[in-house]
Amino acid sequence: MYIKDSVIEAQIEKDLKKEHIKGRIQEVVSQIRLRNRCRSRYSGMRERLKRLRGELKLLSD
Repeated sequence: MYIKDSVIEAQIEKDLKKEHIKGRIQEVVSQIRLRNRCRSRYSGMRERLKRLRGELKLLSD
């Protein structure tokens, strides 16, 4: 019974992390759309977005 509970808890934790990262991705996408395309700031946000998408992919595998 305890093993089953810990597996369920691990899945819940993973799902929560995925949702958190999805929210951060949406936030960065919104910032990119609203900002002037100042090159230094824009490229930094694009890099952040790329990193977040990579984290989400790792959690989804």
